[in-house]
Amino acid sequence: RLLGNETTAAVLDNLKQLGFSYATKSGISIAMNDIIEPPGKAKLLKEADKLVSMAEDQFNRGFITEDERYESVVQVWMETTDKVTEDVSQSLDRYGGIYMMATSGAKGNISQIRQLAGMRGLMTDPSGKIMDFPIRSSFREGLSPMEYFISTHGARKGLADTALRTSDSGYLTRRLIDVAQNVIVAERDCGTTEGVWISGEDRGGSLPSLGERIIGYLAASQIVDPATGKVIVDRDEEIDEERVKRIIKAGINQVYVRS
Repeated sequence: RLLGNETTAAVLDNLKQLGFSYATKSGISIAMNDIIEPPGKAKLLKEADKLVSMAEDQFNRGFITEDERYESVVQVWMETTDKVTEDVSQSLDRYGGIYMMATSGAKGNISQIRQLAGMRGLMTDPSGKIMDFPIRSSFREGLSPMEYFISTHGARKGLADTALRTSDSGYLTRRLIDVAQNVIVAERDCGTTEGVWISGEDRGGSLPSLGERIIGYLAASQIVDPATGKVIVDRDEEIDEERVKRIIKAGINQVYVRS
C-alpha cells in the first residue's frame, strides 16, 4: 500500500526464496523409527472398550434404542481418537522431523501423525455414514484385512467424488463462457451515473462490516460528512482505508458506489 505493487512483489519473492533456501538447508526427513506408538494407547483402547460394552449391554436390555446405541459408540470412539491424538502429540520430539512437518502449516497436521503412530479411528461407509467399527491399528503397526477393507471405502469415495466434481465444474465453466464470450469491455469508464447502494445494516450478523465491503470501490456520488458538510470522497474516487475510517467516524451507514 505504501510502496506500490512492484516493491510488494519483490518483497514476497525474496520471502519465497528465503523459505526455499532454508527448506533446502534444513534437510528435514523422517524414518520409521521416528514414528513411536503413544504409551497410553493400550489403556485408552481398554477404557473405550468398557464404555462400548456398557452401551451394547444397555441396548441388549432394551434401555436404549439402536440410534442411541450408535450415537453413544461413535461418541466414545471419537473422544478416544482425540485422546490418542493428544497422546501422540505429547510423545513427539518437538525438534524432530515429524513434529516440525506437522506443525509447519505447509501441509497436513497432527491428525495424519495420529494415523501413522496412533490409530486410524472411525471411517465412513460409501453412503457417508460413520461406521461404528473403528480402525484401532496405525499404519506403523499395519492394518488387519478387515481394517484395510474398511479403510478402502474412504479412498474409493474420494476418487469418485473428485471425478464427479471435475465434470460438474467443467460444465459450469463452459456455460459461463457461453454467456460471457460476447461481452467486450471497450472503455475504461462507461460514464454511467448509476451505482449500487451498500448498506451497513445486517440484522443476521453474517455479513462483513460496511468498511470491509466498500474498501476499494469507486464512489458513484459524493460522500459527504453529515455533521460538517465536508466532502469525504468525490465521485469516481477510490474509497481507500483512510477514507473508510472517515466514513465510519462520520456515522454514515449507506454508501453509493460504482458497480
